[in-house]
Amino acid sequence: MFEGYIDATTRNNILKSLKLLNAQLPFLMQLSNAERKKIASIGMSRTPFVKRVKTLSNQRDEFLPNFAPLATVNRRYEMMEFFDELLTLMRTLLESIDDTDLILGAYLYKIGRAYHSIARKSVEMGIPGADTIVKDLDRFFDRYGRPIDPDALPAEDPLDDAPAEDA
Repeated sequence: MFEGYIDATTRNNILKSLKLLNAQLPFLMQLSNAERKKIASIGMSRTPFVKRVKTLSNQRDEFLPNFAPLATVNRRYEMMEFFDELLTLMRTLLESIDDTDLILGAYLYKIGRAYHSIARKSVEMGIPGADTIVKDLDRFFDRYGRPIDPDALPAEDPLDDAPAEDA
């Protein structure tokens, strides 16, 4: 089971580092799905071709099109190699973060279901206040015990019975 913990200072440092990384790459582009489909993806199958053209163009640059000076081709190839390496590292990191988040969410959901079940038993035993907790938690499930889409839930917290402040 997951036993890690990240203190607030470390969490802030991680977020600052990611913001710094983003700031160091101001030229990154975001394409729409339609734009992405229009662009020829070089993918793994075309990488050897691109690599070979780069090698050959460094030997015989007279065949390069006018819009692609050799220095630009070399810089962009270096960037592509860097981004390929960065993507590999980032995908591994994102997959690990996603898997860890999944495990944490499943664990906390299991605790939540147990909490809800204990509160229900507490209602049967007549423990004061348990009915309010059960009523609040029941709104997350339909009458068959299946989870409800969170977007369909009311925005207000039913346990917050403090009067609204007058503006």
